[in-house]
Amino acid sequence: MGTLEIIRRNGEKVRLFSKEPFCTLKSAAQNSSLMGDDNVQLSIVSSELLNLGKGDKIIVEGEEYTIRTKVNREMLSDNHYVHDATFYGVMYELMKSLYRNTDANGKSSKSTFDLTYNIRDFVKVLIYNVSRDYPGLWAFDEANCPDTEPRTISFARNNCLQVLQMLCSDREFDLEFLITQKDGVRTIHIGKFGAKVVPPGWQRFL
Repeated sequence: MGTLEIIRRNGEKVRLFSKEPFCTLKSAAQNSSLMGDDNVQLSIVSSELLNLGKGDKIIVEGEEYTIRTKVNREMLSDNHYVHDATFYGVMYELMKSLYRNTDANGKSSKSTFDLTYNIRDFVKVLIYNVSRDYPGLWAFDEANCPDTEPRTISFARNNCLQVLQMLCSDREFDLEFLITQKDGVRTIHIGKFGAKVVPPGWQRFL
């Protein structure tokens, strides 16, 4: 049986396989596809109320997943609780950052504008924007980004996830993005990676 724990926002850790106090997984499922869904759904049975909330996270195969929505709780008896929580991959952090006409120093003037760039320069602007909200956490594999012809694209208060998905769509550069994690840093890769990401097996946790 593998080890899985929840790391609270304050750093406290909650073991999901524990005899005292009792805590175990009722079920676990991962939804992961290239440029699409990336989440882990856990149903947790415990003898105590866990008080899980937004910002709590788990780490699966070195990848961070964080609670961003309300956790459903059910009290079946005084010492029998069920918690249903969805943990979202780091890709969803990009939704917090607005894609603005930002330079390498973080200075920006507009959120509605046109740019004429190749995909490498568009993604560099995206990193400048994300770094405003998550300093030091996001990087771009610029060296391995394919060369493309410049395109003129209009932006109007789009978040960075919307922009990344749009840039890679078949109506723009017809490429794919992949996000990897190492030592807490999220790196965006651009290229052709295949049709689907195969999620890690959950058998070792159950």
